[in-house]
Amino acid sequence: MMAVMCLLPFGAVAGCVKPANAEKVKIRFDYQDAMIETDSALNDIQTEEAVKGAAVVLPSPEIAPYRFGGWFYAPGGAGGRVEDGTPAEEGLTFYAYWLGTEGLEYANGAVKKGSVPADARSVVIAPAHDGVLTSEIGLNGFRDMAALASAHIPYTVQKIANNGFYRCGLTDVALPMYLQHIGAEAFYGCNHLKSVRLPASAAWIGYQAFFACESLQYVMFRGSTLPEATTLSFSHTAALLVPETALDAFKGKFYGMAGQILSHEALSGDFITAGAKLVKYTGASETVALPDGVTGIAAYAFYGNTAVKRVEIPAAVATVEDYAFANMADGLTLSVAFAEGGAPAGWGAKWNCDSGAKEYEVRFA
Repeated sequence: MMAVMCLLPFGAVAGCVKPANAEKVKIRFDYQDAMIETDSALNDIQTEEAVKGAAVVLPSPEIAPYRFGGWFYAPGGAGGRVEDGTPAEEGLTFYAYWLGTEGLEYANGAVKKGSVPADARSVVIAPAHDGVLTSEIGLNGFRDMAALASAHIPYTVQKIANNGFYRCGLTDVALPMYLQHIGAEAFYGCNHLKSVRLPASAAWIGYQAFFACESLQYVMFRGSTLPEATTLSFSHTAALLVPETALDAFKGKFYGMAGQILSHEALSGDFITAGAKLVKYTGASETVALPDGVTGIAAYAFYGNTAVKRVEIPAAVATVEDYAFANMADGLTLSVAFAEGGAPAGWGAKWNCDSGAKEYEVRFA
């Protein structure tokens, strides 16, 4: 007798020689990737046809940066684990359970650093734990984790409590699309944070939520409705970019940001401009040549950008506002296309101050 062999398709059941009249059933595999904000190639739900009563072969998917924790009968690791060899039955749905960084502490939907080492450079937060959706970064959740450069936050999180990432080392953070509440000092003192994109769902931004962030270049808000916020929610050294239709609603609402609340269109490449004025340089090039047409440099335009070592300023620039080049790298060179002694109006004593009147080399070309 000749042996019959076959290859099992992804998610199929064991065994391939079946009676022609074998009863077929459909089994659903819910990968739950809509919860974890990834660019996974997997569809959120896949339906597989199987022979009733045959043992189901369970897939072992991978979606970075999460760890796969098995299949369960309900979302988020609830309902009991699905074991290998489970017989196929009509109407079964199996739910993938995704795990985050080991050691995180979950309680009542809130997550904190738990036993994660203080010098950890990244954390991945699970969308659910033991059947409970992760909906909040808890009070003081990751406070003072100075080495923490990256935090992967799932779609399920709707609240970041007070001091959630206070004085962390975050360089970039993707805020989930359903986030509603950002508590007081949530990102206070995150000195390596360069930009923030707020979802349209954000309805509350607490006192000094993004204050004292020395390298923060801009905050981009997706929504056209002004959230509840304090006048000191943002560092006054950053720009706030909002939809064109929302400009009037946002202007005048935040301390020290009168000239830095602009439309999304103000950001082009690595530059934020308002007419002929350079408001912010957002890039990380060592040498920066200002765009054609720039005639003024706003206060704090390069503030805190330690990547820049040389700025080439064309002759068309007529004004440079206070602190435009403050808090930058040692040895900064400003190559200015003016005759000796011909500095522009407004080129005052403050432009090169850094809490200790640090002197920078200035070349007049």
